[in-house]
Amino acid sequence: MLQHYLYSDFLPGKIAAWLIVFMALNVLVLLLILTVKRIATNREENLEESLNDKYETFITNILFEENYAPGTAGYKAVVKSVLKQRRDTTHHKVLSQLFFQYTSNFQGEMLLNLKRFYNDCGQKKYALRMLKYGEWHEKASIIRELGRMDVKEALPSIKKHVDSRNDIMRMQAQFALIDLEGAEGIEFLRTTQKPLSEWQQLRLIEEIENLAFIEIPDFYKLLESKNQSVVIFGLKLIRQFEQTEKQEHLLPFVQHENAAIQTEVLHTFQLFGMLQGLNLFIESFEALDEKIQNQCIAVCGDIGDESHKHFLRSCLNWDNYDKRMLALEALLKLGLKVKTKEENTEALNPYLQHLNKVKHYDLG
Repeated sequence: MLQHYLYSDFLPGKIAAWLIVFMALNVLVLLLILTVKRIATNREENLEESLNDKYETFITNILFEENYAPGTAGYKAVVKSVLKQRRDTTHHKVLSQLFFQYTSNFQGEMLLNLKRFYNDCGQKKYALRMLKYGEWHEKASIIRELGRMDVKEALPSIKKHVDSRNDIMRMQAQFALIDLEGAEGIEFLRTTQKPLSEWQQLRLIEEIENLAFIEIPDFYKLLESKNQSVVIFGLKLIRQFEQTEKQEHLLPFVQHENAAIQTEVLHTFQLFGMLQGLNLFIESFEALDEKIQNQCIAVCGDIGDESHKHFLRSCLNWDNYDKRMLALEALLKLGLKVKTKEENTEALNPYLQHLNKVKHYDLG
């Protein structure tokens, strides 16, 4: 019995001691792993910095020094030096970043020399191989590079990813397509079934703005798409590039079931000063979404005229603060008097006083 008690008292203490030792060893192993990872990361960062300096010097010499122009002994020596390197992923990553950076800053003969070096130093060959055999994230990265470097051989493969289920792959392929085909590359928008995010639309506009003016296509064609995000984007492009020639094609969209499309159409009427379109919205005012109603009232103040006086004054009778304020501001913008002495309009005095204070209108 005594031995049993001694043994039971001893066992928990021994287990606790072993647990402490085990936890200490785990902490040491974890610290060792973190240290090794930190050393490896520092080594990788130092290598990238060193390679960046080296390859950037090569590229600037080729672009700016006659002794290193394509075809010279200096150029051939640089190409040979790059090809002799142990060409691991880090080397290609650094070269990709530099080529991408420099293509954004140069045109004409300098850009042609840069593209030639891209080919001669083996980066083009590597990129095409990665496009074929790489992981999806490697392909996504390399697709953008191939577009920037105008590698036409990659076009068939890139087109396969324009409607990819992977958002990143799809967007990179679309940007590259515009780089490679210009205005023709925008044609994917007419058939794509995937939604276009706000960010994607902004990036596509940036790409399209890089095209020559004569290359800018007719964006009214996008309004025929069954993809509602493409229709919205088409309306934004029509405004962005002020394509007013076919503005009558916009009128049917006043009755569109999608409120976001109606909003974009009204923005377009506002920019183009289309009173006919604005009047169509006013005709169906009570059936509109409340935000579009408010937008409609505000647009009257920007492009409206004397004929909108009755509509704007009718909005003053709505039991809605926003509508009253917007209607008052629109009337004042148009230089139309707002009587407030009558019994049914005296309640508007606080609104007018607020507008005079905030908007600096002279109410007389």
